[in-house]
Amino acid sequence: MIDEQRQRFVAIECVLGVLLILGLGTRLAAALVTFHLAGVIIAIGYNEIAVRDSVMLLAALALAALGPADCHYCVDTYRASPPVSS
Repeated sequence: MIDEQRQRFVAIECVLGVLLILGLGTRLAAALVTFHLAGVIIAIGYNEIAVRDSVMLLAALALAALGPADCHYCVDTYRASPPVSS
């Protein structure tokens, strides 16, 4: 039961990580990562892993709030407005 639940969490982390790396649905993926990391921090309690995850939570929260503004490598930017060719 625990191994099956852990495998689901790892799969969710991998999918969200790939979405963030590719820049697909960046704000949504970052918001989901924020909630996921908050759950992990609550579940494991206060230790060095929770401190590391809290820093990642703050980074994901900032990315969810600010988004990929003028990011030339994010697919979200190209979907919002196609680049102008010169």
